[in-house]
Amino acid sequence: MNRLYRIAKDQSRGMRPSRFAVFIRDFLFRHKTILIYKLNIPSLYEIKEQPLHQGVIRKGCLSELSAVRKHSAALPWEFSCHRFDGVTDFFIAIVKGQIQHISWIYYQGDPNRFIQLGPRDAEIKYSLTLPEFRGRGLYAQALKAISRHLIQKGFRNIFICVDAANQASIRGIEKAGFVYLTKIRLRKILGVQLSKKYVPKESSPDSIDILEITYKERDLWDRAAVKFNIAHPFNAYAWGGVRAIDGWKSSYIMAKRKGEISGLLLLLIKSIPLTGLSIMYAPRGPVFHPQDQETFRALLSRVLQKARRHRAIFFRIDPNISEENIRKSAIDPFIAAGFVHLDNRWSMWNAPCDVYRTDLSKSHDVQQLFARINAKARTGIRKAKKDGVIIQTGTSLTDIAAFYRIFKQFALKKGFMYRPLEYQKQLFYEYISNGQGALFLSNYKGSLVGGQICIRLGPMCVEMHRCVDYQYHKHRINEALVWEGMKWAKKNGCTWYCQRGEGSPTLAKFKEKFDADIVHLVGYYDLPFRRKLYSYFTLLEFKLLPALVSLVANRLKNLHKVINHFN
Repeated sequence: MNRLYRIAKDQSRGMRPSRFAVFIRDFLFRHKTILIYKLNIPSLYEIKEQPLHQGVIRKGCLSELSAVRKHSAALPWEFSCHRFDGVTDFFIAIVKGQIQHISWIYYQGDPNRFIQLGPRDAEIKYSLTLPEFRGRGLYAQALKAISRHLIQKGFRNIFICVDAANQASIRGIEKAGFVYLTKIRLRKILGVQLSKKYVPKESSPDSIDILEITYKERDLWDRAAVKFNIAHPFNAYAWGGVRAIDGWKSSYIMAKRKGEISGLLLLLIKSIPLTGLSIMYAPRGPVFHPQDQETFRALLSRVLQKARRHRAIFFRIDPNISEENIRKSAIDPFIAAGFVHLDNRWSMWNAPCDVYRTDLSKSHDVQQLFARINAKARTGIRKAKKDGVIIQTGTSLTDIAAFYRIFKQFALKKGFMYRPLEYQKQLFYEYISNGQGALFLSNYKGSLVGGQICIRLGPMCVEMHRCVDYQYHKHRINEALVWEGMKWAKKNGCTWYCQRGEGSPTLAKFKEKFDADIVHLVGYYDLPFRRKLYSYFTLLEFKLLPALVSLVANRLKNLHKVINHFN
């Protein structure tokens, strides 16, 4: 009753007696149907954000309302919810310097007649568009802006209530991506509410089952991965086995909704010696439909459990999603889940963020694919064949060892860091021997002079390692190797052929000859758990370590020149 008194006192100024009588009646006696709507989060991704003509919709400040009240004696009570209910968060639509719409946000613990909110629930209440500005879509645009704001803050359920007779508001609510949930009967006698509040059911992520997949189920894992159009060879079960060579332990986390697989996350965990701490990484993951934030949060909940168990400093992801696709979305699902987006586009221990890819689906067959690539590339492929270069498929560990000897010398000469032979052997065990990879060896006059390893999963084929002894470059063997990889990918049903990162301008020009376009992926996201240690780690990763590695690589390169000089 105290709230009623304060609102009545505020609104009595300048209000006609008849209007004031209706106002008091509605506060004391009510019997009507209230519809409860809930935001359908995936639909919000499909709604493009429309700029407000000559205006803006943004979070407001209480000082702005105080200033408006000084210049307007008879403001609707919806402009004073902070005074009546103690709430502080609201959004306003300002056009040409004038506030035309206001909507308030209520959280758990705020006064609420209709819904019993939980800690990650919010309700948009007491929305008002001033009469002279109605019919311009301000209401729906404001609801969209508020919804994006709340999702970015990590709220899971966003509600709004409306009188069942208010068809204009219902149209705006549904246009903003809200869907009908239920209805309640509001009953008030002498200001006392007799009807019960609606209690939301916990819907996410409990409605999703989380499983961990074992080696015996690796085929199930791979079959599930290829059903997603963002699948990448680094999402294959095999990749965990390859990275074990570098000391990473893998967990294969699968999400199911009503028995259907809705997401996958290959989690790599690496212990930091002598500290009891670890770092966590999901290469080119997670794999899910980006609009399905419910699945992503369910996968993340299992990651958080493991983070506590392994005392992780942070968790990194680098999804196989383009920047363009994220920009088209209404919100960034990873930022919404609490991740930090990094500006860095390359890291020594992660996949590159900018890659060259050829769209194989543009060609019906290998002949058409050959016709699509640059004339200079076709000339190089023909020259290699004319000069007697033979490309064969490697089928054994002996072939891997032979290729590695050339690869190691190539890396030393170029000043690249390289992994041990066991790494390429593991690529053979995990991918090549299971039909998910190929080793191509180039022979010239009976001698092995170069080679290339490719791996694939579903629609994507990726070049892993390619090298050619420099003295044989004039035979255009690099073009011949790339072409063999592209043919193999096309014949195995791949729609994309990836040549990895940009590299130098010369290397970029080489890759472009194969009808490849640069794809800017969304990049790295980190979820820090121990912020101070995380800041030290990123300093080491992006500042100190690259300089140290460059120094070591140059020393190795110079040492290789000295050795060759005396050989």
